[in-house]
Amino acid sequence: MNRTFKKYLLFFILAIALILFVDYNKPKPINWAPTFLIEDKIPFGLFILNHEMDSLLKDRQLQRFSQGVYEFITDSLSKDTTALKTVLLIDNYSSIHYPDTPVVLDFVAQGNTVFAIGPNLPQSLTDTLNLMEYTYEQSDKTVVWTTNQNLSRQKFNLDKAYSQSYFSSIDTVNTSILGYQHSTQFPDAANFIKVPFGKGFFYFNTQSKAFTNYSLLESNNHLYVENILSYLPKQTTYWKVNKKTNQEDELISSSPLRFILSNPALKWAWYFILLGLLTFALFTAKRKQRQIPIIRPLTNTTVEFTKSIASLYLMAEDYSDLADKIILYALTKIRQTYLLDTHNLNETFIAGLQKMTSKDPDAIRTWVASIKSHQANPGATTQQSAIDLHRLTEEILN
Repeated sequence: MNRTFKKYLLFFILAIALILFVDYNKPKPINWAPTFLIEDKIPFGLFILNHEMDSLLKDRQLQRFSQGVYEFITDSLSKDTTALKTVLLIDNYSSIHYPDTPVVLDFVAQGNTVFAIGPNLPQSLTDTLNLMEYTYEQSDKTVVWTTNQNLSRQKFNLDKAYSQSYFSSIDTVNTSILGYQHSTQFPDAANFIKVPFGKGFFYFNTQSKAFTNYSLLESNNHLYVENILSYLPKQTTYWKVNKKTNQEDELISSSPLRFILSNPALKWAWYFILLGLLTFALFTAKRKQRQIPIIRPLTNTTVEFTKSIASLYLMAEDYSDLADKIILYALTKIRQTYLLDTHNLNETFIAGLQKMTSKDPDAIRTWVASIKSHQANPGATTQQSAIDLHRLTEEILN
């Protein structure tokens, strides 16, 4: 080890030690991200609520689930129609999305309850229930309270833990206002309502941040949470919880450098090491390798081959067989990519494919109708109908 290399090594060791020392003594910044994860102890996590939820709902059977609303109701709850059930949703934004609306409405119409805490309901749901939700700019503070005379009429200051949404319009004949919020711009605005639908009820509350760690530890805001949850019907309650199980977290956790890159000091130390090695290589390394000859990669003839095969089908004018192969490959791709059952191309299949691809449902129905038309009368397939089927298939699956 020569003298120059020793100097470089000593410099980088001292630099790394200095970075670690500064970072260790620096106060850690507060993470204000509204994750609403039950494992998170940051201000806008749900660690405290998850820990206390069983005692808060001790007179109700509570079960947690982490599936999407559509999947859980369809796969788990729709099979049992003997007992009434409640689905509890608490998130930074509404857990009900556009594709979920028909399933959620049918679930409530059968006599069940959906208790949704979070702003930004989908328009498909608000239009059906004659509601209008409004979101305003950030306020200095928000005060909330409930209208039930049997509960505490105390007003609770949410400080930073509030949402800027309220119900600006409701169906006054059927909808009951259960709570209000007060802000500088919009005093006495309804933020907690009860809406009947069919044999069941919807409960909507826009102040989901009131259920986070920050709010529950602030003053006596836990009483507001107890007041809201007391409206839950005394029946089995299924609470949708968010956990750290998404694809991004799994990808990060599998990285061997995840700990180094998650720590600012270690991350910069790692960058310094890489920069030092690069500098050392540039100034001290000698070229000893012979010139590497350029080897041209093999030409990709896949496109030309595909065009040749397609030309053969067109020349043979066997449009029925061509349409059969278009349908076969399309349905195979749907099964492999989206894991959907393609044996019965009904409305359930159309709804599932629309959710996976976010394509226009009318376009999907047109495509399914073209497939069924060909399967019913293969001999009537023409060149133009085969082209139209191919175009629709490309539009739906690409």
